[in-house]
Order: sequence, then C-alpha cells, then structure tokens
Amino acid sequence: VINCIGNNSEMNMNDVAVHTASGNAKDLDRTYNTLINEGISPIGILRVSQTYFRKLHLVKSKQIQGETIEWDIKSIFWKNQASFKSQLNHWSIDKLSLALEKLNETEEACKKTGSLPDILTGRILIALSMLGKVRR
Repeated sequence: VINCIGNNSEMNMNDVAVHTASGNAKDLDRTYNTLINEGISPIGILRVSQTYFRKLHLVKSKQIQGETIEWDIKSIFWKNQASFKSQLNHWSIDKLSLALEKLNETEEACKKTGSLPDILTGRILIALSMLGKVRR
C-alpha cells in the first residue's frame, strides 16, 4: 500500500518544523505524535527542524543586511511560503540562534544512554513553539 500511495513522513517532518516556528502547538503535537507512532526517529525530526530553523536564520540575516530574499522564499515549498514570511517577521535573529542552540543541545542529549529521545524532542519542540507563538 505504501508503494501505491507514497510515504508522507518527510513532508510531515517538515510540517513539524513549520508548526514549531509558527507557534502552532496543537498541530505540532498532533503531527509529532503521528510521526512517533509511525516509528519515525526523534533525531530525524530534530534534524529536519534544525534545517528549517537554519534556513530561517540565514534568510533573516540576509533580510537584516538589506539583501534580497525573494529567491530564498521561492526555495520554500509553495504551501509553506506564507508561513515562512510570517515567521521571518516574528522571529528575531537572537530567538532563531537560541532555537538552533536548543535543537542542537537536544539532539546531543537524545544520543546519551538512557535518554528518552521522543520525550526530549517533543518537549523542546513545544517550548520553541511557545517562542514562535504570535502575540495578537
């Protein structure tokens, strides 16, 4: 069946990163738990999130320096472009640096004997989503 309908785990892992950066804890929790229940590695989820936050950091740096970022935006999957633009406006470069630091620390902690990677990863993603929550 998977061969017929495909595997959505890569897209869902990216959705975890988008929900985290958007501050959408409800969809983050649902998507993250689905991935974990499907047997997806928490470290894999962390790495996809690190990549997404690195992209945000890079583009935010360019934006701060007054460089054009249009091509960077177009490199984002079309359905996530609006979210990415919104995240750029909400996240400061300092918050993005902190998020990357915490994601890296969590990956390191997950690799220690006796750790609980699914719990550690879930906790940091929820914590970062609180940083990403847009105050209205």
